Amino acid sequence: MSFPFSLLILFAIFTPQDRSCTLPKDSKTYDVVFRDVVQMPGQGQDSLFSKAGRWFFENYDDFTEQGKSILMGEGVIELEVKIKVGDKTYPVKKPLHYNLKTEFRDGMYRYHFFPTTLGVGPGATYITYYERGCRQNDQDIAFLREMNQQVAYANNIQFTETRFRKILMDTRYESEQVIRLTRTNYLQLIESLNQSLVVNTDSIASD
Repeated sequence: MSFPFSLLILFAIFTPQDRSCTLPKDSKTYDVVFRDVVQMPGQGQDSLFSKAGRWFFENYDDFTEQGKSILMGEGVIELEVKIKVGDKTYPVKKPLHYNLKTEFRDGMYRYHFFPTTLGVGPGATYITYYERGCRQNDQDIAFLREMNQQVAYANNIQFTETRFRKILMDTRYESEQVIRLTRTNYLQLIESLNQSLVVNTDSIASD
């Protein structure tokens, strides 16, 4: 029995393992990675690889391929995150950098979506920072405290407990958005790839 991709996306969003403050990790490298196998019944590896290659060409300035089974690309997704400054909230656009790897077999393919950093230049932040900022258990709070103490010292700012508690609240507010938007945009990206793979290439060639 098969389901429309839109239903699969909704299922992925609301499954119990999708915690608001949790990102999936590779069991060996501990890198953040969203991965899954997508069934494409009746389609051969060459056909899937060819159609995916067209999608990669249209969506990435540069991508690499290995044989006739693997495609990899690096991309950026712009996230609009609301930032609190004092008592006011401002929308800020931040680039989410990611790597996408796809592996093709007859009737299926597997994807690996690696979100890496948010932001540009020296201000870019590893995506795992937002997970810690969102969870805020004892270990994460200690980590955030040390990070902010260093920033305060480097900028000659007085680091008080009241100031830190405000930072914790603002950090969680931003981090929840980053994690939610990362999930939403990754699913939209995979949906776009899935749609390109079900297109009849014969009809494209005849147009």
